Amino acid sequence: MSGKMKCSSKFTLIELLVVIAIIAILASMLLPSLSRSREFSHRINCQNILRQVGMSASSYTMNWNGYWTPVSGTGGVWFNNSELRSGLNINQSYVHYWPKSLICSRASLSLSTKYMDNFCVYYCYGANYTDLPATGDRMYNIKNMGTPSRSMAYADATDYQIANYQSNAPSFYMQTKESSASVTTAYRHPNDSANMAFFDGHSENLNWKKVYNNNPLWKVIK
Repeated sequence: MSGKMKCSSKFTLIELLVVIAIIAILASMLLPSLSRSREFSHRINCQNILRQVGMSASSYTMNWNGYWTPVSGTGGVWFNNSELRSGLNINQSYVHYWPKSLICSRASLSLSTKYMDNFCVYYCYGANYTDLPATGDRMYNIKNMGTPSRSMAYADATDYQIANYQSNAPSFYMQTKESSASVTTAYRHPNDSANMAFFDGHSENLNWKKVYNNNPLWKVIK
């Protein structure tokens, strides 16, 4: 082999360090995008759940002369209403519990309370009762609604019912996060936003600035 030079295929230490540095730079660029995509997926899934809940509640009105699924009163509260649960294919015997597929993946308080393979929806979604009486049967009638497409029916929350004039201040949720259940809208999605289902059947994701003290959003009865 005289007169011929041998070629080495081994990386030098400097070349190896350069490759590692390039991989690190690419990873730092891609990880935020992957994280945003993951959060977007969680948000969309939660919106779809609320849309299903709204549609099931809407079907209730066909059998009850225009009345929406009661927020509370005779027969219990909205999330254990037998017709609403039937529309969502939820086991009727679990009362406060829904399957994980119908619980927001960011509702950690809800997901920490388990019964069998089901989780406490009480701390996941809340029904808007701003325009309803303080006692008795809390029920809306679609005949009395102002603009269903602008009025929120259900939203991310840490309690089963929420109202515009109670402790919905974003600062309260920012401080307590998912550790407290106190009639509070849960801004648990990116950019301090919450998912909501409206009385006309559609759902939206809104930043707290478009939720807090937004009277048209909370106003139901015309």
